[in-house]
Amino acid sequence: MTPPNDVTPAGGRPSARIDRCATAVMFAGLVVAGTVAPLWSGLAVMVTDVCAYQDCPHEYRAIWGVWVCLAGVVLSLVAAVAGTARASKNRTRMWVWPTIGLLGVVGTWCAGLLVTTSAVH
Repeated sequence: MTPPNDVTPAGGRPSARIDRCATAVMFAGLVVAGTVAPLWSGLAVMVTDVCAYQDCPHEYRAIWGVWVCLAGVVLSLVAAVAGTARASKNRTRMWVWPTIGLLGVVGTWCAGLLVTTSAVH
């Protein structure tokens, strides 16, 4: 007797339906995070507002933070798409790759924020 399509088989790999749904949800989260994360880059100019009345020798770091965020979003998206394609070809878990991409976007957003705020400290 074969298990229904939505039950995890004895091998431990989730069924194809659950894997596809989880992959779609994680890709949706990745697209939302990848769209929202660079939007804060417009605030980089505001970070340097204090430099109008105080000396900020590292003002260029505000723009570096924007580039860190944008590069992280692009690399995370490429890794998620390539990893998912490979996992689909090898018939392994696909949801892992968009999750890694989502964590990459969040991590590089935090790194970009730290670099940007270091411009005035």
